[in-house]
Formats: sequence, C-alpha cells, structure tokens
Amino acid sequence: MLKSHEKFHSLNGKRLILIVDDEQTNREILGFMLTNDYELIYASNGQEALTQIRQNKDTLSLILLDLMMPEMSGWEVLQVIRADKELSAIPVMVLTSEKEAEVESLKLGASDFLTKPYSQPEVIKARIVRTIELSEDREIIQSTERDPLTGLYNREFFFSYAEQYDAHHKDSIMDAIVVDINHFHMINERYGKDYGDMVLHTISEKLRIAMQDCQGIVCRREADTFLVYCPHGEDYKKMLAFAAEGLGQAANEATVTEGRFRLRMGVYPKCDKSINIERRFDRA
Repeated sequence: MLKSHEKFHSLNGKRLILIVDDEQTNREILGFMLTNDYELIYASNGQEALTQIRQNKDTLSLILLDLMMPEMSGWEVLQVIRADKELSAIPVMVLTSEKEAEVESLKLGASDFLTKPYSQPEVIKARIVRTIELSEDREIIQSTERDPLTGLYNREFFFSYAEQYDAHHKDSIMDAIVVDINHFHMINERYGKDYGDMVLHTISEKLRIAMQDCQGIVCRREADTFLVYCPHGEDYKKMLAFAAEGLGQAANEATVTEGRFRLRMGVYPKCDKSINIERRFDRA
C-alpha cells in the first residue's frame, strides 16, 4: 500500500531502475541510454535479480528483465515477482527479440516489453516513462480508495463502486450486508491494538475471498464494521462462519462465538434500488 510519493525516489531523487541481462553489452547499452535520468542497478542473472529486487523493493520503480538467462530465467523471475505480494506491484518490462515471447510475458504480468536490438533510444525512454507513471498513478489511486489496514475499499469508494455496479447490472437483484464485531473495543483493551488489527485484517481477507466467486464488493466502513454488496444469495451463514474461521464456531445463523469473540451480521435482501445506497445498509 502506498504511504508516500517518496517511495518512488532513491536517495538522490532519481527513480531507481534494475537492469537484468546476462549479456554485459546489453546492460551497458541500456545503462548509457538511461544513466542521466535514472539511478541504475544491475544483475546478470535471475538469482542476482531477485536479491536486488528484495533489497530495493521499497524504492524500485521499474525492472527491465531479459527473459533468456542462465541459472534462473526471466520467466521464472517474473513468476516469483507476481506471486509475492511485497514485489508484485513493481512494474516489469521484458527485454526480448522474440515476438512470441511478448504475448506470453504480458500474460504473466509484465507491464510492457522492449524489443532487441535497442535502436530507438527516444522510444525506449518514452515507454519507460509511461510505464513508471502508470504504475505510480495506480498506486496513488489505490492508496486513496482503500483502507490502509485491510486493503478493502473505504466507504466513499465502496458506495461509488456499488452505484457503478448497479448502473451496469440493472436487472441484478442485490443484497446489502453489514458485519461487525460485538464489543470490539474490549478486544483492543484486553489484548492490545496490534492484536485487534490482526483480527480485523483476518476477517476482512475472509470476506474478500468469500465474495470473489459472486463478484461482490467489500469495504471497511469504520473501526470494526464491514459492508458487503453482492448479488442476492439465500443463506449467508456459511460466509459468516468462514469470516470467523480461526476466531470461533458458528453458534447460529447470525452469531459466531469463541471466548469473547462475537461476529454479528445484518442483511437487507433484494434491495430496493430506488433508495440511496447508504440507506440500504442502514436497513441491513
């Protein structure tokens, strides 16, 4: 999650780029093109690249990644990056001379590609600038629309997305759901804020996973209250039990308990779409 625009800058104010290529000549060519505008670091194989990426993950603005390398290929590096939550937001441009590789690399999550040999420096620079800017803009947008603790939408963006969903799914019957933790302040007081934050993060992740298949959306409205907007379902007892998994066992259709934990749920089924989106959750 983006905390500050400073993360995009290294110590000297230039954005940091990692160039990964097993051929020294190729590294030098790209380095010569970019050295005036960026701070550059280098790797000659996939293993070195991953070490550099992990060491510089907080300031790294772009990875230029050759696909064909010894020890560990660029394909393997790209798969590792995309599977790692801490690294997956870093944009990657692949370096290749094979047209077929371009499509496959984009499917694996590459942002763009540069074609060898590097014959048009101004085009290369323009594509690099565009890729970095698009990545930074996306990070900034995500930082404003999402709750920093849970990664869920915040209330304002959630209501906006719910209205957009309605506009594009006029015939869909929707449910508004509210989930909260009973006496959550007592959990914070008894076990500490860090433990309380862990509980909130765990529940939010479970709700997000539960909504993936039905394309529902989830937000953290405030403190310990979560909102869910989704296509109509007949029984949400399983969702509530899943959200509380590890915290308790289902006691009844709207309550989950274990020790002092209690999740509560309210559902407004088959929402009247003529009323304000916020009022639908008030009814829930």
